[in-house]
Amino acid sequence: MKRSLRHRCETRLRQLALPDVVTSMVDVVDHVERLRERPVRLRPLSLPPGGPTGAWVATSVLDYVFYERDTSPRHQAQIIAHELGHMTSGHHSSPAAVLAPLLLAPGAATVMLAREAYATDEEREAEQMADLLVAYVEASMERAPALSALEAALKRDSRRL
Repeated sequence: MKRSLRHRCETRLRQLALPDVVTSMVDVVDHVERLRERPVRLRPLSLPPGGPTGAWVATSVLDYVFYERDTSPRHQAQIIAHELGHMTSGHHSSPAAVLAPLLLAPGAATVMLAREAYATDEEREAEQMADLLVAYVEASMERAPALSALEAALKRDSRRL
């Protein structure tokens, strides 16, 4: 029996072993860089209306995540998380070549995925991963002040011993 998309993505999220406290999507990007052992560069762009709002471009040595500059920080985090969802799901193809001339010299990219529609299984999977990643970051940010206070208290108590 096939596992549900959400279950597969929840399993993948656990396998990422994100730190307990992440304060932004940049922390998640840093973690994915370490896991993939290659740099991920975030690049804001003003993309044309009606087109993709984000893209993942993998070169032979690093990954670029392009995201819409002219949108809310929450939407930017969702776009970045979506592209990370593609990376962490092992996706490798997309009909995104139309965006390549806007971003890089032709032929420079080995993998390019552009976030535009959710008609394919890969896009639905990447968006489910994005939802889970953003929720993880938001929940972590809510826990962070409480954890910081607890850590500070434990450090104070350990100095008394």
